[in-house]
Amino acid sequence: MDTINTGGIGAEDRKIDEDKHNMKGFFLMKSLLHKQVKRYQTLEEKIDDLCNRMEDNYQLGSRKDSQGVRTKEQSETLMCYLEETFELQKCVVATGQKFTEMQSKTNSIFSRADAHDKSIGFNLRQFADIIRTSKEQL
Repeated sequence: MDTINTGGIGAEDRKIDEDKHNMKGFFLMKSLLHKQVKRYQTLEEKIDDLCNRMEDNYQLGSRKDSQGVRTKEQSETLMCYLEETFELQKCVVATGQKFTEMQSKTNSIFSRADAHDKSIGFNLRQFADIIRTSKEQL
């Protein structure tokens, strides 16, 4: 009789360990998702700032010299904007790649989870689907 109870307890312990593992995965993904959202928000702010500065510069510097060509200063300013745009593009690509990596981790962590794990009261698969959808929208 004791061996039957021990077997039941062992299964319960495994389920508890699995639940803990799933919760750790959830909190890890939540943290990573939050970090990625912050990165995208920061990049969005930088892009908006760059666009505003370029628009202001365009309005102020749209005048050309008497011969109809841009001044050296205007050309240098445009070159700086181009370099800054390129750097922002690299950051956006790197952030997108990290988001893709996170999606892979999400899939592996949550593929083991039940569709709805009642012990933690959270639908992990739905959370993973939300992350995938968010990435597609970004």
